[in-house]
Amino acid sequence: GAEVLAATVRALKEGLVVAVPTDTIYGLACLAQHRLAIKTVYDIKGRNGQKPLAICVGEIQDIYKYCKVKVKAELLTDLLPGPVTLVFERSEVLNKDLNPFTPEFQELWPRLAVVVDDGPIGDQNRQGSTVVDLSVLGKYRVIRPGW
Repeated sequence: GAEVLAATVRALKEGLVVAVPTDTIYGLACLAQHRLAIKTVYDIKGRNGQKPLAICVGEIQDIYKYCKVKVKAELLTDLLPGPVTLVFERSEVLNKDLNPFTPEFQELWPRLAVVVDDGPIGDQNRQGSTVVDLSVLGKYRVIRPGW
């Protein structure tokens, strides 16, 4: 409970990477505005920046800080919270080290500062979230179907 939350917050503030449960799968988390933490996520996942990372925000209105939103607010409140990842054009505020170019999870755990273990998430055949591109006004495109 409170001890895990405190350890997670402390690790994030220190620029470390943690694992947390999401609506669909466990995910790696760090502060999106922390350069070294972003680099660490890329290193842990074995990515070179070509495959983008998602950011999570605490409230729907936070999306407007990091993204150029071209859809009605009602659509966002219909979709979120939920098992979807929405793609928008980034704002100038978002860390430029994040998505510069736009394995089994447990094997990554030794490289993480904290793993928030909430037990199994959904069924064992689950996929990640549905990824929907909303970056073009009046259009949408499902990039990846999910759970």
